[in-house]
Amino acid sequence: MKIYLIGMPGAGKSTIGREIALRKKFPFFDLDKEIEKEEGKSVSEIFSQSGETYFREIESRVLNIISNSAESFVMATGGGTPCFYGNMDLMLQKGFTIFLDPPLDLIERRLTENRTRPLINIESEIPLLKRLEELLNKRMSFYEQAKLRISDNTNVTDRIIQLLPNNFPD
Repeated sequence: MKIYLIGMPGAGKSTIGREIALRKKFPFFDLDKEIEKEEGKSVSEIFSQSGETYFREIESRVLNIISNSAESFVMATGGGTPCFYGNMDLMLQKGFTIFLDPPLDLIERRLTENRTRPLINIESEIPLLKRLEELLNKRMSFYEQAKLRISDNTNVTDRIIQLLPNNFPD
């Protein structure tokens, strides 16, 4: 019983993932936090010191380790996780994928409130909302492969619990 939450940074994957894990009595993994433990650095530090390619390699390795060793869990992935190194195929094969797709203006507000994310710390002349639209367009072909898509922000945890396949026990 492996549940993978995918979507843009700020979509609510970690918050909702913790709630689902608590209700299902499953372990919860925040993939970015697991990478930080592995590397002894924050995601922002890894990006700035070693670059995105290095980060994506570590991300894929940690995703594979957890996916192949844990029986049941809920995982909040990074926003780009599905887009690299066959990660989406792995998640589709190993478990149930859920695309959290709230409105971009909500994501923008959340990211603006939390300035620790690499996406928000990039200096750019392009407004954040426009960058989010461009990023979502690049990632959408991966996100759309998810088994379930939640596009609003109302009672998300309850709806996910109700929509999980029958072989996911309460």
